[in-house]
Amino acid sequence: MGSQQQTYQRITKTRVFTPPKEVEYIVGFGTSGIVGAINEYEVLKMYKTDDQHSINEINREILIYKILGSHENIIGFIEATERGIKLERMKGNIRTYIESNEVDITDRVKWCDFAGSCSENTEPLVMEDARYTLPRDNYTPNVKSEIFALGSTMYEIMQGKKPYNNLDDEEVEKRYRSQEFPDTSNIQYMGKIINGCWFQEYNSAEEMVQAICLVEAELSGKSA
Repeated sequence: MGSQQQTYQRITKTRVFTPPKEVEYIVGFGTSGIVGAINEYEVLKMYKTDDQHSINEINREILIYKILGSHENIIGFIEATERGIKLERMKGNIRTYIESNEVDITDRVKWCDFAGSCSENTEPLVMEDARYTLPRDNYTPNVKSEIFALGSTMYEIMQGKKPYNNLDDEEVEKRYRSQEFPDTSNIQYMGKIINGCWFQEYNSAEEMVQAICLVEAELSGKSA
């Protein structure tokens, strides 16, 4: 199964992990599961061995995919299996790509569009990274905190780096609590929208999507 599986077992000190026969090799792993390549078009995200947190997270992921349905901007959900979730295989990821390639402003703006989703009557299983977290007394996710996180995500897409990527988490939280956010004056078109997310100017995801659509329309008009 290759070095990825050996690394997984060494780091997690888990007993031998045996993927199903359809998995050709392990391509990666994270906190929620282990990803195995089935072929060049499909992967299987598998539950970790005897890990209830992994089982809970992948089951939640299956639920969200079923709620969202099919969309051109979402990785394709193929099916749920007894070992995990079968997904469309993507070549690389946006973060790696924008770190090593020149990307046109039009494409970056397109990557900031999204489809909002929620799952009623379910508790959150994960917490945002410090650079994506709206400081608040109760850290249960809500509409404002999700929009704040999307603002940080859009910043990374536009700038090719995380907000305050040179500072430690404690300093980032301190600045966020004082509403001292990274400078966006050099971010074409999207800077105002990102600030709107950080300063909680949007009351819903729909409001932010409308703002992004106006930017896309402006860019489309310029290229026509």
